[in-house]
Amino acid sequence: MRFPRLRRLFDTSDRSDPEGLDLDFVRTVAPAVDRALSRYFDLEVEGLEKIPEGPALIVGNHNSGAMFLEAIGVGAKWYQHSDDDAQAWHGLAHDNIIGLP
Repeated sequence: MRFPRLRRLFDTSDRSDPEGLDLDFVRTVAPAVDRALSRYFDLEVEGLEKIPEGPALIVGNHNSGAMFLEAIGVGAKWYQHSDDDAQAWHGLAHDNIIGLP
């Protein structure tokens, strides 16, 4: 494939490995993801500066069924806000969503 980073994004072989996250790629695409999602959602994220340094657990409560784009939108905002590699986000979701290509 011509675009190895893009290929890696769609590789579902082992998404549970936190070391497999390409933070440079995520930070590169975060602004574009934010712009794309902003066209469809009125997403406002407040309080990112209040997240403490080091590990943290962010829990969202929503009832959106198979729609999970708000979590991606919050992540895009986070990666534009923070450059701390130690605070990379790892998400949890229902198997039906994780299994999507």
